[in-house]
Amino acid sequence: MKTLLLCLLTPLFTFSLGMGVDRVFSQRPIEAAPTVVKTREEVTPEAAPAATAIETPILPTPGLTLVLDNPTKILGNYAAFSIIGPKPREFPYFDFIEVALSVEGLPDFISVYESTSETSYEYHTSFAVVTNRKLFFVTSQTDSGFEYRFDGEFVRTDFERISGKKEVALRGTLTKTKDGQTVAERFVNLDMNYLGCN
Repeated sequence: MKTLLLCLLTPLFTFSLGMGVDRVFSQRPIEAAPTVVKTREEVTPEAAPAATAIETPILPTPGLTLVLDNPTKILGNYAAFSIIGPKPREFPYFDFIEVALSVEGLPDFISVYESTSETSYEYHTSFAVVTNRKLFFVTSQTDSGFEYRFDGEFVRTDFERISGKKEVALRGTLTKTKDGQTVAERFVNLDMNYLGCN
């Protein structure tokens, strides 16, 4: 028993002694943190520069980070994907997902369209990954805090044959968020229609 106790306590004692010696001989002086002084400039109304109106051009699409792995080989260039069947109750205003890749004269884009009886709205994608098997995107957040996200896979690759025939071409999870919180999410099946340039 004494031997076992010595075997356990000796390494513990040696370790503690080594840590104490190291702390005593390798202490470095602690430098004082620099003092930050904040000053506040006062601007009088007379000294403030006059505001001038600057007209800024409206760009067709905001910046898009698009990662492509040759999807035009099977997808074509310009297509719309719609939910098959009645609209889910979670997405009463959802119309379709529009994908335009390598269309001459147009920037690459992916958009989600919503509409009501009075108006329609387009959500522009800010990030997307498109491969021969996968479609993933996130739209930019609107002023009211809404955005869409889709994570899905292409079920078919014979798009020429199934275009406009209400057959499943794409399936995945469609999510709508408001201020980062999920407000609607549903697994959906989507058909495909060519919009031209294929």
